[in-house]
Amino acid sequence: KAEKVSDSAKDRAHKGPPRNVNPFATQCERKAILVKIRKNEESIRKADESIRKAQAIREAIEQTKVKAKRWLEVTEDMRRKWAKLRAHVENQSSRGHERKTAYLN
Repeated sequence: KAEKVSDSAKDRAHKGPPRNVNPFATQCERKAILVKIRKNEESIRKADESIRKAQAIREAIEQTKVKAKRWLEVTEDMRRKWAKLRAHVENQSSRGHERKTAYLN
């Protein structure tokens, strides 16, 4: 995976130090400014990376919610079917019991 280089970094590579660097500053001062700029760019890159990770986590949570909702729907549907089947079986067994007792009397 190639590291993405910002436009400002490309400009700096071609044009030298940024325009906001005082041309009359000492070499040490210029170097300090460049270090500060590089650190700021690094901070921005890390922030972008954190944002991407957070978005991925949000998407995963959303997918989990969708799956959970579907699972609950399927579970509820199965519960209804089992209740219907149980009621049917109980109804059939009670009818059989009535027939047996009627036969005995």
